[in-house]
Amino acid sequence: AGQTMLAQGHKIVKGQGLVGRASETNMVVLVSDVSQEAGWLPNPLLPDTKSEIAVPIAIGSKVLGVLDVQHNQVHGLDQSDAELLTSIAYQTAVALENARLYELSQEQVGRQAAINHTAQAVSQHLEPTQLLETIYTQIVQIMSVDAFVVATYDPDKHAINNLLVYDDGLRYPEVTKTPSPNNITYQIVQTGETILLNRTADEVDRKSVVEGKSVDLGGR
Repeated sequence: AGQTMLAQGHKIVKGQGLVGRASETNMVVLVSDVSQEAGWLPNPLLPDTKSEIAVPIAIGSKVLGVLDVQHNQVHGLDQSDAELLTSIAYQTAVALENARLYELSQEQVGRQAAINHTAQAVSQHLEPTQLLETIYTQIVQIMSVDAFVVATYDPDKHAINNLLVYDDGLRYPEVTKTPSPNNITYQIVQTGETILLNRTADEVDRKSVVEGKSVDLGGR
């Protein structure tokens, strides 16, 4: 049943069923007879369930998941089982949190190394294109990057110069163009502020970067 549930992407909405309730309230949910529990959600893959315990896997008020145990007998699970599972759930939460913190620390180490490497490249007075390539190489090692553009603005010509353009790992020629008012690069030049956009591919109106065509990786 467990393998089938994983294959089907089985999910429970927070607040629904015993697992959802444990997640929402951060409290142990013990039901000795699920047939008498109005909020219980039967699972056709587990037809013999008669009693169930859902225990939040949590660090303080932060719920990371839920440990759920089911039994095929009414009153097959009791308070002593709940206490045991609570202890196990806590140890699990500590292990998960430690793993998360370790991964975060490794990311920070990688980011700092990239910053140091870039600073070293700058201090070596590399040729501009070589310097930009070094920056790109460092960034793709620590971030998932589909498109990467380094651009400058020429106020005398009112032009955006795309000095380094990568899309899907391919480098494209330098491009100079007149920016539209809503061009993101131009907006950053005008305001001096960072712009963060979180949009799906369907929401981003972006010109293709193909064989020397004009590019606007900044979106619209």
